[in-house]
Amino acid sequence: MDKSAYYERGYYAGLATEPRFREVLALAGRLRGERLLDIGCGDGAFTTLLRDAVGAGEVVGVDIAPAAVTAARQQGVNAICLDIEQNPLPFDAAYFDMVYCGEIIEHLFNPDHLLQEVYRVLKPAGTCILTTPNLASWPSRVSLIAGLPALCDCGQPLP
Repeated sequence: MDKSAYYERGYYAGLATEPRFREVLALAGRLRGERLLDIGCGDGAFTTLLRDAVGAGEVVGVDIAPAAVTAARQQGVNAICLDIEQNPLPFDAAYFDMVYCGEIIEHLFNPDHLLQEVYRVLKPAGTCILTTPNLASWPSRVSLIAGLPALCDCGQPLP
């Protein structure tokens, strides 16, 4: 199965309501930025919460799944379909005040490309918020010992 087919299965639906994202919103709420980029924006639901938290006037989302991009656009996000592992971000250098990468990096074979692109498009005084699930958490350890898939902190199996 190719990557886009996997991500097309609706992985992004409902993520904005998971408890672990409240901490991201609390952090983002202490920051300000006019231009926000959400890499791995999914359906745009969390992107709009981030936009409101930081007071961004311009918000752009990037996702690999065409259906996610369509859903994000319906939320008012200027969304672009892009495989961040293969392609450069289509933005000028030092364009964004804030970049959010929520639980994307662990899916990439070449995370260096993502980090280089984030560094390139982020303003020198900008902020990047990057999150990844904690595979070493106790629930994940117990699941792995039992031969089950690792769990995220919401109790759901990681893809």
